[in-house]
Amino acid sequence: MSHSASVIDVVGHNVANVNTGGFKASRVLSQGAPAADVEDGGRRGVATTTIDRDLRGASATPSLPLHFTIQDDAFYPVNAGDGTTVYVRSGALTVDSARNVTTAFGQLLEPPITIPEDHTTPAVTSIGLVTAVNADGEQVEIGQI
Repeated sequence: MSHSASVIDVVGHNVANVNTGGFKASRVLSQGAPAADVEDGGRRGVATTTIDRDLRGASATPSLPLHFTIQDDAFYPVNAGDGTTVYVRSGALTVDSARNVTTAFGQLLEPPITIPEDHTTPAVTSIGLVTAVNADGEQVEIGQI
């Protein structure tokens, strides 16, 4: 019964979060297991061996210039706000009022990337370069995620 409950919990969690950006689905990995009360192992049951998580997350076509999808199992560093560094996979970046590139939760990238005052249209390239258009209309590199 424990295995079935784990499967139901994991499926419910996956369904509830399917539309969450960067959500990482889980799956229950199981194997046959001999029944504890039978010496020769004649009866077999199923045991949950682990709950595995797919680190790729949901892949969607980015619709905003500072949104991107991480294709492998990489993370990138951000400042947690208290001076500590944490690693995230969220591909939804924004620019705050001080022109810093931040996560959707306001965390600064490590190292910080700031869009110069005379630059517009910040974007992230497929290889993680942050670019912006300068006063001369040229797209220039501002930093690297």
